[in-house]
Amino acid sequence: MLPKNNLPTMIGISKGADEAIASSLDGSLSLAEALDKLSTHFLITITFNKDMIIGRTKSGLPKFTNTHTFNRLFVSSTGTFCYGKKYHCRAGFSFNEALEHIIELKFKSRIANIQFNSYEQFKKKFDTRFITEKVIKELWDGKSTQHGGKYNKNDFRKIGKVGKDVLFRFLAHFKSLDTHTEYYRESTQYDIPVWVLRREHRTDHRIGRDISISHQTNIDMIHYSSERSGCCNGRYGLLVNENEYLWLEDD
Repeated sequence: MLPKNNLPTMIGISKGADEAIASSLDGSLSLAEALDKLSTHFLITITFNKDMIIGRTKSGLPKFTNTHTFNRLFVSSTGTFCYGKKYHCRAGFSFNEALEHIIELKFKSRIANIQFNSYEQFKKKFDTRFITEKVIKELWDGKSTQHGGKYNKNDFRKIGKVGKDVLFRFLAHFKSLDTHTEYYRESTQYDIPVWVLRREHRTDHRIGRDISISHQTNIDMIHYSSERSGCCNGRYGLLVNENEYLWLEDD
């Protein structure tokens, strides 16, 4: 059962948020699992019945507080309840001891801060060297297969250091969507010839992720993928500009 909260006032914000609220209130989830689900849609301010150590001061000393707004709360792959400093974090700080000291939860929707106000604002995210305006408009009119809503600012992900290196090598040969002098012939599986420019980083089972950036001549966009080492599962999207890709799906 959740501690005192304002969840009922959050109903109706989005389909995904409503589903998270319903599963959190029906008693089927532990408190940690509920906060994990809800943290995807809301900033969560937690009040504790005692001071907790959350982060550190600028001088490096432990920071004590009995109220804190969390960007991300999640259950790790090992079952540990954690908090992260950033919404898209992949690692965080163990926080199991906090669960028994929570006395109140306040939820604030992320949507107001992450939605685009107009198509023009959305379009500014894209470098039209990498994608046509026709495809940009289709993305604006469409919905994310991951969260079911319109694409928002959180769907644009930063390209990391390794991805930047792959992009640098890709751009050494890429001129435009209509210029294919540096491309190679793809194995025939289409009715018309398809030519491809691809640059990759492979970990060869070492620590890290396999990164690929590619364009083929029968599509008006450039694909970006970040896969777990040694398998074909990962995160896939479209190159947006020299710093970001648009997250389309995970598998």
